[in-house]
Amino acid sequence: MQDDAPLVAVIDDDAATCRAVSRLLDAVGYRVRTYTNPRDYLDELDVAPPICVLVDILMPEVDGLALLREMRHSGSDVPAVFMTGTGHVPTVVEAMKEGALDLLSKPFTADALCATIARATDSSRRVHGERRGVPPARAAAPLVRHAEYADAPPRFLDAKGEAMRFSRPGYSHF
Repeated sequence: MQDDAPLVAVIDDDAATCRAVSRLLDAVGYRVRTYTNPRDYLDELDVAPPICVLVDILMPEVDGLALLREMRHSGSDVPAVFMTGTGHVPTVVEAMKEGALDLLSKPFTADALCATIARATDSSRRVHGERRGVPPARAAAPLVRHAEYADAPPRFLDAKGEAMRFSRPGYSHF
């Protein structure tokens, strides 16, 4: 992996998820740092700020929402993409209110992950320019099936990368 590749932080208490996501993102050209404890990420935030963070919403000690609040309180404006294994509507709504760029519902496809991270990378590049080392064409590379979402506002995507519709608690889409 090139040292100038964009850095993505993956924060999930499940080490297997961290490994799987890391392998995939590494294979498509990102540098990845994984954290199974959100506090470890906060300790390193100023040392090597990532281009975006991929965060599990539900974690034991510090959940993803609390982590995002702490990041914002410390001045970090890194785009955050949340992952969740539940389609609990109030939690999803709160994540968006707290500033989540997007949300992936577990299990998600490689295409959905790559498209979402590319959007987050592009968002960060628009806000910060080339300051964080994002190559100019990086965001377009993984967007093959999901180009229609590139300029759309943040959406909730299901495992197929399609916009989710919420009906009632316990049903994430129909």
